[in-house]
Amino acid sequence: MCDLKPGDEVVRYRMGPAGPHPLSITPDPEIGHVGIVTAVGETVCGGFWIELDNWPADPLCGLPAEHFRKVQRRDLTAWLATKNTIEDPNPVPAKEVS
Repeated sequence: MCDLKPGDEVVRYRMGPAGPHPLSITPDPEIGHVGIVTAVGETVCGGFWIELDNWPADPLCGLPAEHFRKVQRRDLTAWLATKNTIEDPNPVPAKEVS
């Protein structure tokens, strides 16, 4: 089952062992390539393919969906608003030097 759907922002996190489809006329995007899914389909062997908005669609085959994951965008405003407590809560008083 493929959890990717059109509109999802995805990033390529791995490459396949066999390389691109032998009949493919477009090169594979590199690891780290980010795009928006425009189409999802099932392959004849039970896998899934996707097409991206910023990568040329190959007329013979899409990109393997298992090489992509959804981009996780986190809201850091709450974390940035937390007080920084670097100071030691139990400071040792300095000794006087005579």
